[in-house]
Amino acid sequence: MLDAPYDFSGQGDALPCGSLLFAGYGQRTDRRMHGVLADVLRVRGGAAAHDQ
Repeated sequence: MLDAPYDFSGQGDALPCGSLLFAGYGQRTDRRMHGVLADVLRVRGGAAAHDQ
């Protein structure tokens, strides 16, 4: 259980895969959670596909 500092639904909005974190954001999840999750899971978070 994580005391999230930002909105995070946790319902499939983040998927760790090896040393990477694939994550979405929008209505239920604040994109600032990506860095928090990457730190907790000890993985690298990247930019969302539509940010590129």
